Amino acid sequence: MPSIPDTAVCRSYAGIPKLTTDNFSDWDLQVAAYLTGAEDYVHVITPSYNETTKKWINPRVPNAKDTDATGEWKKAECVTSGVIMATARDLHQELLLAHHLSCSRTSIWSVYKMIQDHHQLAKVQGMVHLPGCLQVP
Repeated sequence: MPSIPDTAVCRSYAGIPKLTTDNFSDWDLQVAAYLTGAEDYVHVITPSYNETTKKWINPRVPNAKDTDATGEWKKAECVTSGVIMATARDLHQELLLAHHLSCSRTSIWSVYKMIQDHHQLAKVQGMVHLPGCLQVP
């Protein structure tokens, strides 16, 4: 299996199952576990709760003036993109290819959210495949 080069450690995707029509919960948990490792990249696909406004906030790139934070965010997005592309490509190849070809103008959060919504809708509707429902904005 491919691995992610990292300045501190080289980790493989071995623990993450390939996404199928019936294992989204397991896949999602394993992706989060992988990204929560030493570098804590999971923040790019995890909404945060604002105690002041009492609202959930979708992940977003830090202020461009903070170049260190922006650089770390981009690195986290690249790692997250790699994990999702490698493990979800069989079911969501068109979406992932569109994201890749957009030169990552679409955040990995929006791609992840589309995959999540697709699987939740399929589960609710009892469907296995929803053709054409995933499109990169």
